[in-house]
Amino acid sequence: MFSVWLIVALSEIKLQNKLLNMKVGILTTHDEINHGAYLQAFALQQTLNNLGCYSLLINYKSFNYLFAEYKIYICQKNPVNIIKNLFKISKFKKSLKLLNCTRHHFTARSVNQEGFDLIVLGSDEIWNYSNCIGEAMPLHFADGLQAKKIISYAPSFGNVVCSDVFPGYVERGLRRLCAVSVRDRNSFDIVTNKLKLPCTLVLDPTFLISFDKYLVSPKYSNFILIYGFFSADLQKEITRFAIKENLITISVGYINKWCDKNIVAVSPFEWVGYISASKYVVTSMYHGTIFSLKYKKQFCTYVTPYRRNKLETIAEIFGVSDRMITDETFSSLSDILKNRIEYLPIDQIIDVWKSKSINFLKDAIYDTRSCEENNT
Repeated sequence: MFSVWLIVALSEIKLQNKLLNMKVGILTTHDEINHGAYLQAFALQQTLNNLGCYSLLINYKSFNYLFAEYKIYICQKNPVNIIKNLFKISKFKKSLKLLNCTRHHFTARSVNQEGFDLIVLGSDEIWNYSNCIGEAMPLHFADGLQAKKIISYAPSFGNVVCSDVFPGYVERGLRRLCAVSVRDRNSFDIVTNKLKLPCTLVLDPTFLISFDKYLVSPKYSNFILIYGFFSADLQKEITRFAIKENLITISVGYINKWCDKNIVAVSPFEWVGYISASKYVVTSMYHGTIFSLKYKKQFCTYVTPYRRNKLETIAEIFGVSDRMITDETFSSLSDILKNRIEYLPIDQIIDVWKSKSINFLKDAIYDTRSCEENNT
């Protein structure tokens, strides 16, 4: 019995030493001025490090993508909005110091010179080649990327669907992956039905760690957190509900002039603090929904066509379809928010999916088979 235990223990030590000697890169959108994008990168890096890896976020962005991204924040008609966005960018730049990153790379050749043993693609909307910024990066699909092993963890195709005509680099790149996982049903269908590749549906990495020790509590209380953008009718509903409940509305991260307060320049962990401290959350965003679930909030999610694919999977997995509203299925916001969510079953679902997701990562990292063997 002791000999069996000793063999297992020595095998585990040998495996941990192997992992510590691996150079692991994460290729994702970690430095976008977006709370969810930053937090998924932070969570994935923490998760990999908890599994025994030492990982680096690959500081890669093409010049065209970088220009298109910052153009959104700087090219504003209102100078006040430009100033607010500059403060927001400053907050994010400070938060980047908490991530372990490579030097800046602007080309695939430069990234490949890092000599990674393992590269993990994910876990944001990096596979949406028709994203709202308008600039796709083939390297996010592993096209032109070089490493001993490449896997994906929870990326998304966003609003791209199976019937779309894909650029050649999408299939060419993804066929090079040793193991593929995605975070929403639409992306799963694309990988399995259109590309005919094995795939696993997993949780967004923000579900895999606790943010409690990082969050920064706000000075406000008794408020409804507003995160995203909403139709005129829904704005009126939110305002009526807030007045009825004697609460203020605080729009965090984005400007919504109809709210009582607009707090744009918040760091990712200040944003988590606002979620945690809120009485209610009304959001149109994917990570706004996720963190509402993590912090057991009474929430409502406004589903727009652009985000429908990934939000529908959240609704399906956690049984919260009744919290999702669209312009076509609009009902009383007050009825939704007052219909309290029972969180015990949701916490149990999170635990099951968290175990499944971490096991995918473990198997993908530890598997010594070649990519060709995994894809046959």
